[in-house]
Amino acid sequence: MTSGILSSVEKNIGYIMLNRPEQHNAIRKEMWLALPQVMASLQKQGALCIIIHGEGDDFSSGANTTEAAQLKTYEEASDHWHAIRDSLQAVWEFELPTIAMIHGVCFGGGCLLACACDLRVASDEAMFAIPVAWLGLTLDDLTMARLVSLVGPANAKKLLLTGDSINSAEAHRIGLINNVMPLSHLRSTADGFAIRMISNVPFSVSSCKKAINRIVCEEPLSPEVNDQEVVSAFISQAFQDKVKRKRT
Repeated sequence: MTSGILSSVEKNIGYIMLNRPEQHNAIRKEMWLALPQVMASLQKQGALCIIIHGEGDDFSSGANTTEAAQLKTYEEASDHWHAIRDSLQAVWEFELPTIAMIHGVCFGGGCLLACACDLRVASDEAMFAIPVAWLGLTLDDLTMARLVSLVGPANAKKLLLTGDSINSAEAHRIGLINNVMPLSHLRSTADGFAIRMISNVPFSVSSCKKAINRIVCEEPLSPEVNDQEVVSAFISQAFQDKVKRKRT
């Protein structure tokens, strides 16, 4: 079992729990690397749908910025970014349907992880933000496309360019999440979606998912061009200064 991730299968539903509650479930590099393997393992154990959620008070505060602040070279930053990018892409492309079950904070990389899932259900006290511009970072086109496909270009620009946080009601209004409900109903709502999807023909579910994903990500930049822009931001002075200020 990878440190920071717990998993289980119940009645053909796979559960992945981000398990660093003291750090608001900030996602370390080893967790990004492990996530696709954990999903594949759950499928082998009989899961037909996967629900991702967080332990404690939050879904996830995002990628671990303290870890990212230690990056000094382009090669180190590239390796770190690819762990995040490839994990998000693996969730997006995974054969089984996926559900993000969100409560508390859902920021940065945590929000991007939720966007990579097929459905997002959230409690009425959840908060969302993608503060890459505040940190001095950027995102690749495929990750951008997933966000834009949910909220549209105007709302995506508002979220990304301001870095402001929004509540569940606003997230639901703009299409970032599918459903919002009291925290006490969150698990039953996520399970209900999973049960309905499991009852359908797996081939049809997978085929529909793949077709929609192809339509969403029609013409991204080449990976090489995207990489240079995204990775360079991790070792920029602006990002380093922002993370140091955040820690003090």
